[in-house]
Amino acid sequence: MLNVKNMYLYLCFMTNSIPIRYKIIWTNLYILGGVVCLFIFIVGFFVVGDFMNLFYSLASVVPIYLGFKMKRTPYALVSKSKIQVFGLFGALRYEYTCDVNSRFLNVNNRIIQEVKGEANKVNMNKWFVNQTDWRSALNLFD
Repeated sequence: MLNVKNMYLYLCFMTNSIPIRYKIIWTNLYILGGVVCLFIFIVGFFVVGDFMNLFYSLASVVPIYLGFKMKRTPYALVSKSKIQVFGLFGALRYEYTCDVNSRFLNVNNRIIQEVKGEANKVNMNKWFVNQTDWRSALNLFD
């Protein structure tokens, strides 16, 4: 349950970071693909009468679920000192933090973490994210 204190901490965290959403075309393709497969398998059950099509129709609910989950949760949270990249199921995939010896840079529209002179690319797929959010995140590191 989200009480007032947790809501305040959540809002404070969100004001210091930029959520990067998934590109809307990918979320809609997941949902559309799942709906089309669901329709095909249900019609296939009635035409052929094979009960295995019902199992396949249950499996086609997974892309629909993923599409709606992608609409609700961010792909990444970016701040000046921390970048968190999440997977499709919401689990944290990568976490990059900056300390005294490191910093984030914008190099050719990519986010690079420089640690003691060594540059490492931050693992984020820019083709998979909302471009407006991506440009806002890049502006943090100019």
